[in-house]
Amino acid sequence: MNKYNKYLAALLVVMSFNVLQTNVFQPKIAVINENYSLDDSLTAQNRPVLTLENQKVAKPKILKVWLTAYSSTPEQTDETPFITASGSYVRNGVVAANFLPMGAKIRIPEVFGSQIFVVEDRMHPRYQNYIDIWFPDAEQAKNFGKKISKIEIL
Repeated sequence: MNKYNKYLAALLVVMSFNVLQTNVFQPKIAVINENYSLDDSLTAQNRPVLTLENQKVAKPKILKVWLTAYSSTPEQTDETPFITASGSYVRNGVVAANFLPMGAKIRIPEVFGSQIFVVEDRMHPRYQNYIDIWFPDAEQAKNFGKKISKIEIL
């Protein structure tokens, strides 16, 4: 094989790789505009159409757990009653849970509607199927009591 044929063979390999890369490995998504109907875009371009209907939206995971309440009193916490296990200050929307990772977001629709809570604190290790909701004072926490409810993990 002479020098010219080697260069020609290398050039053909590079060109075929470029063709494969642009035609095979690139996603084919049709753009829909007002000039084409859905059927026209599928047949004309032979490409799938990306729509909101065919995209999967993650549904929240639903669990049934015990709900309890706590406040920032030394009897219910450690020696730093206003600091959570994650290092942030307690506030409305903070919950403690051992079975969820720090920063996990949950909703408790049966009790609090669409309010979103964030796991920023932990409980005693013996409480594994519990969500402990922070309240600003001990009276509110006591009035909340203990309930079973469904939670949505977002």
